[in-house]
Amino acid sequence: QVIREGAGTKACLSYDLVKSLSLKDTIFSPGQAEDLRSGKQCMALEEVVKESHAAINSADMQMDISIPQIYLLRSARGYVAPEFWDKGETALTLTYNTNYYRSVNHGQPYDSFYGRALAGFNLGGWMFRHDGSLSWQRQKNNEYHHYDAINTYVQRDIPQIKSRLLLGEGNTSGEIFDTLSFRGAQISTVDQMWPDSQRGYAPEIRGVARTNAQVTVSQNGNKIYETTVSP
Repeated sequence: QVIREGAGTKACLSYDLVKSLSLKDTIFSPGQAEDLRSGKQCMALEEVVKESHAAINSADMQMDISIPQIYLLRSARGYVAPEFWDKGETALTLTYNTNYYRSVNHGQPYDSFYGRALAGFNLGGWMFRHDGSLSWQRQKNNEYHHYDAINTYVQRDIPQIKSRLLLGEGNTSGEIFDTLSFRGAQISTVDQMWPDSQRGYAPEIRGVARTNAQVTVSQNGNKIYETTVSP
């Protein structure tokens, strides 16, 4: 959105534009921030963000915006804000595997059955899971059946600490010691909640650009990262 000022035009800040540009909330006064959220006020970019510039190209129907990096929220490559994470749909799931075997020896039949099922129910970010197996055998007049509840638990993601809470029966990760079964509570880090660039080691690069610049990082002659920075 743009606003007219004399013979020219200026870029108009809206709440959605502030979010898409990743501007820091600290550059706005409490009154300005509230007006932006409520949609009551539309402010010119240059009046709010110092040293910023917006050029509107009406022929190509595009707007080029330049904002000093100090006013931008810096995030790691691959970062997605938790408010954009999807908790999933309310759903009932069932995964199963079955096997039936029958043989006859000297006229005597022998039957056996094995089935394993993983049932789940998702509701409001909570994930309920039950894993169990059923064994059944019959020979002559003898019949045997047994149900084994392997584990039952409920878990929920905690985005604030990039972890997952598990209550019930589970297993340790086995990263340091052997995997052990337990019944209780567990909080563990989930790698998928971290940006791609923070799941392993990467050096930190610092510097100051005097103009709009392109930064390229190479390793053994191969380009591994490239970004554009503002002054």
